[in-house]
Amino acid sequence: MDFIANVQVLVILTVGILSGRGCVLEQPIGDGKPNFINEISSTEIAYVGNAKSLDCAAVNFCSVTWYKDGIPLPWAPQEAAQDPNQAEKSQILRFKQLEFGDQAEYTCIVSNGVENINRTIRLVVLEDSRADKPIFLGSNGGSCTDRTAEVGETVRFSCEFFVGKALLTQSFVSWYRVDKKGQTPAEWLEDIETQTEQSSRMDSVIVSNLEIPNIKDNAFGSWMALIYSNGYQADAVVSVNPSPTGNGGTAKSLLEKIKMGFQKHE
Repeated sequence: MDFIANVQVLVILTVGILSGRGCVLEQPIGDGKPNFINEISSTEIAYVGNAKSLDCAAVNFCSVTWYKDGIPLPWAPQEAAQDPNQAEKSQILRFKQLEFGDQAEYTCIVSNGVENINRTIRLVVLEDSRADKPIFLGSNGGSCTDRTAEVGETVRFSCEFFVGKALLTQSFVSWYRVDKKGQTPAEWLEDIETQTEQSSRMDSVIVSNLEIPNIKDNAFGSWMALIYSNGYQADAVVSVNPSPTGNGGTAKSLLEKIKMGFQKHE
């Protein structure tokens, strides 16, 4: 059964409470562990008044729960219990007609009753398909966040900027080393090896990659991706930090907020 949240958002609701505790996976596939089916971008762009869907399709699950900026979306257990296919439907979060208030980070938690996996998607809502100024979107898969590494390892960053279709071919990104001396273009560095690459997606997003192979001590610190578009600039600053454990770093996510919410309900 469909449920309308805040008039404009069509949410196909879910079975299960919070992290899926209490649900039972009846027909496991393979090892029975939950896994996402589709690879998606961590940032989705849509326009006011349009419809939009966010994908959390998975296998081996009995519960899917959605959160907006760490707050669980409303759900109706009686309606869900009447529909045996409700868990299947709840993999997709559908917006019938977007508003600016729908812009947020949406997290889905998929559970098989024992193990959970999660995915966070940033939804950016714009007024139209032409951007006057470039907008920093973040990264695909959390790869435009601070990293930790050991000497000799390779570090990669991938940062995304929305520029709009009309300005896609006229926009470009440059990478800089940022330190006490100021900003030095990556290609000017003689003592640090770097590789950069620029591509696009969705005919409106610039994707800029920086790779620092065989890291040395002088590569630790801040790096900046600076985009030039339509006479405007936007930037993303990331850092490479020495790893105290040698295991590398991980990006922070909304899952920490959600876990705090679980603890309050226990």
